[in-house]
Amino acid sequence: GGAAGVALGSGTGPFGAVSMPSDDPQPWYEGGGGLHPVYHVLRGLARLKGAPILRLGLPASSPVMALAARTEGGVEIWTANATPDPVEVALPEAAAARMAVLDAAAFAEAAGDSDWMDRLSPADGTVTLDAYAVARILWET
Repeated sequence: GGAAGVALGSGTGPFGAVSMPSDDPQPWYEGGGGLHPVYHVLRGLARLKGAPILRLGLPASSPVMALAARTEGGVEIWTANATPDPVEVALPEAAAARMAVLDAAAFAEAAGDSDWMDRLSPADGTVTLDAYAVARILWET
């Protein structure tokens, strides 16, 4: 299983993955363009093409959404906080877990760095995902 496609409002602009200079208001992006947060998610999920999807068993009512896949490097999980409130996510015990988080605090730097979610740091225990934050977690095998 897995997604066969993604539908965006546009590839660029206020409803796309990349902001381009426009006559329309674009808070923060005015005049400079940059990457919308969805760019990083789409880039990361596109790299999972063909990878076996793993069942996570999250309840439908969970404030956290996640997708896991087995890759050549290990198990990769993309998780998102779908609420305006911070959420704690417990990480399973595993050796060599690393992660990157895209949240409001990282927004400006990530908007100018197409490799933002590849900059993984050590992870263990729990992670707090701020409002609408996304995390990429990789357990290397």
